[in-house]
Amino acid sequence: MKKHLYWLLLIVVLISGCSDSNSGGGDEPRCTYPIQTLTRNQQVMTDSANNFAFNFLKTLNSTTEDPNYFVSPVSASLLLSMITNGAVGETKDEIKSVLGLSPYTQGDVNAFCRALVSNLLNTDKDVTVNIANSVWINKTYEIKQQFKDSVKNNYEAGLNVCDFSQNDLTANTINKWCSDHTNGHIKNMFSSSEIDGSVAMILVNALYFKAKWANSFDSDLTANDNFTNEDGSVSFVKMMNKQLTASYVKNNDFSVVELPYGEGGYSMVIALPNSQLSQLDAANRISSDTWKQWMGTLGTQTINLQMPKYQMDYSCNMNSILYLMGMKNALTRFADYSDIGKDVHINLIKQKTYLNIDEDGTEAAAITSGSSVTSPGPVSNVINMKINHPFFFFIKEKRTGAILFEGRINKL
Repeated sequence: MKKHLYWLLLIVVLISGCSDSNSGGGDEPRCTYPIQTLTRNQQVMTDSANNFAFNFLKTLNSTTEDPNYFVSPVSASLLLSMITNGAVGETKDEIKSVLGLSPYTQGDVNAFCRALVSNLLNTDKDVTVNIANSVWINKTYEIKQQFKDSVKNNYEAGLNVCDFSQNDLTANTINKWCSDHTNGHIKNMFSSSEIDGSVAMILVNALYFKAKWANSFDSDLTANDNFTNEDGSVSFVKMMNKQLTASYVKNNDFSVVELPYGEGGYSMVIALPNSQLSQLDAANRISSDTWKQWMGTLGTQTINLQMPKYQMDYSCNMNSILYLMGMKNALTRFADYSDIGKDVHINLIKQKTYLNIDEDGTEAAAITSGSSVTSPGPVSNVINMKINHPFFFFIKEKRTGAILFEGRINKL
């Protein structure tokens, strides 16, 4: 009988001002790679990872019925890269193709993930980023030593052997790990009914992010205002207000502003579509080329910015999305994960996230057309940018350009 594999991702993102000495929680060591400069090939691989991010965004946007979503393409990429260490033949090829990493060896993929994580962890001392991986193994199932060594050495994954027949205890243990590594924001990743003797192994990637805005909003200026939802209804929301100097660009489809965190190592990029553009059309016009165009044409501008405060929890079953992106064989019982163990297949890939954005910053946790560009005007011209209808947002790291998080707000 085939054994099941569960692959889980947790993400928490917080943009808020309160300091917290226990930002990540837990006793298990997190990834602690020393800083590594990306090679030229690894920078190309980062571009591929961003392309995966936009493909994921576009696929999720076209299939979800949820008005709002928030996901981490980096967390998904890291977990899928771990999986490739146990995949064989067509199964491995499919996963690498979806990630955009087909030309590279397994050694290249593992080295890239280590280098990328080292940059994410060491970019900005004023931003808290914690990344942790764990593997939970059913004590009755034999996992190949080579796979265990690979995920431990290349991804610093903690290896844990559990009695999956004690499903309540196992679920509680894993859920505590998830809570500890997301500062208590993601607590119930697993129910006991999801764990039984047919499950061979559970892999988890946790990503926690907390940062203050480089230029915080004054809470005294936050006021109630209208937000027009995608369905045409109007919500009364808390709207933050600030005049600031920021990177900005506008084209026929989007107004784009980049808001830095901390010392500028991370930033949020907000893409506000033209109000006449549907969210589906807007998402279809966001691509790697669009992103590069935005990043290449951003210019310094004084802006009167109004943006809503918001908080959300989101859960996503990634199987159907990854299937549509090209993982046809890898998610079936015919997949070959024989470098993990005998007779195994992936049962579920799930991502759960938390996001909070307020005047001070962002906190998040997690267990996608060509237009003419209008150059920003001189600093003396003040731009009014009011984010009062559906928009997309991204959190990126400056040094590598990697996109950690992406989301859509359609309804408040």
